[in-house]
Amino acid sequence: RVFVLRFCALSVFKRRAAILCLLFQTIFSTNAVMVLLLPLDNRFNSCLFNSFIQRDMEARMLATPQSWCFGLTRLDRRNCCPPELNEGFGGLCRLQGLRVGIAVREHGMRGMTMGWNKHGSIGVVKTACRSMTARGVDGEIKPALYDKFVEFAIREVEQHAQLVAFPFEEAFQTMLALDGKTTVYSNAYQSEKIRLFRIATIGSADSSIQVLNLTILPRPEFDLPFFCADFFSTDSKNILVLDLNPLYDVERRKQYKEKYYLQLMPLVNKYIELLPWGEEISTESLQFLSPIVIWTKCCSRDDVRKTLYLAFTDYLKAWLSLMDMAELATDPSEIAQNQDAQHRYLLWRATKDPGRPLLSKLLGDERCEKYISEFLFNGKGSLGRKGFLDFFPEYRLDDGSINRQRSIKGKSFPTRPWDKDGNFISG
Repeated sequence: RVFVLRFCALSVFKRRAAILCLLFQTIFSTNAVMVLLLPLDNRFNSCLFNSFIQRDMEARMLATPQSWCFGLTRLDRRNCCPPELNEGFGGLCRLQGLRVGIAVREHGMRGMTMGWNKHGSIGVVKTACRSMTARGVDGEIKPALYDKFVEFAIREVEQHAQLVAFPFEEAFQTMLALDGKTTVYSNAYQSEKIRLFRIATIGSADSSIQVLNLTILPRPEFDLPFFCADFFSTDSKNILVLDLNPLYDVERRKQYKEKYYLQLMPLVNKYIELLPWGEEISTESLQFLSPIVIWTKCCSRDDVRKTLYLAFTDYLKAWLSLMDMAELATDPSEIAQNQDAQHRYLLWRATKDPGRPLLSKLLGDERCEKYISEFLFNGKGSLGRKGFLDFFPEYRLDDGSINRQRSIKGKSFPTRPWDKDGNFISG
């Protein structure tokens, strides 16, 4: 049997919380399925719902909290949707790979679906754009700046890959910052060609800080670039990087550059004037950027919502097209080389991450370092045994520790260092 409850407002949800708990306790001993549909419209503050779910329902009703999966559209492998739910809701739940549609789209609602299957597991599925609602100066509840970026990314990638959940620590899925006002949300997927497709968003209750960090890393059997969208916004500034980060240095490996980037130069040329080059960038950082990188600070919120969003969709479609055409490597030495290169990239990014000060302030040093190592740059400890200084010995200090300062060597480039044909400008 399938039980369906639909609540149209948060106040109703609160008043009926006791009844909901009783229903869950009843269903716990049956083979029935329960689905809860909740609209995330302008009247709904998702932060309150997050808190209520985690604090009340999880604590009161679950003897095994590890069976919870809380995130954008995250499901655990154990949360297999039974056939009756799959048939009854038009394919909302998909048996294979435990994939779920981005959101309930009945009557135009953004929604949340919570299913309890006959095996006793719970999955919480949220719409991708629920992450950071905030109240504007006019008092209206507004969606977060990067909501539609995330929603588009999940929907588009699902058109090209059969996504399944990527395992990571549940504590990372929703983390309340030390200030009690900012929340960090995380989610991750994988597929046949994708080793890690991860999404991290940060949002404050007043929308003063909004961050999207979205990365797609291929499996080592493919020498694909890494899709990278790293967007940081406050009320007064935007720091935005969008790129297909190269697996190999494009200036040292011309064949790699020709294989993946020269065909995409019209893409970046489309946005050079609209999203002009940011401030100076050093040679050491340039080694992990491509000729099609968009690195800009000169954007208004309107530019982000319109121009940057269009660039984001174009770049993601371009990367997915490359992925579709990518051929599986069978030579063990080639696979090992790709894995070593990805390990090098992750070690650099984790060690030199410019977002570390913000994360440390929000999460504290210990939780920050754990999050960077195990989620944001997952693979730095598992793809190889080498350490940072094995790849970058020039950063070794006299005491044997790592010099963690950024931009300590090489020339700086105040303007775009590639011309419109992708040739490096060395002057």
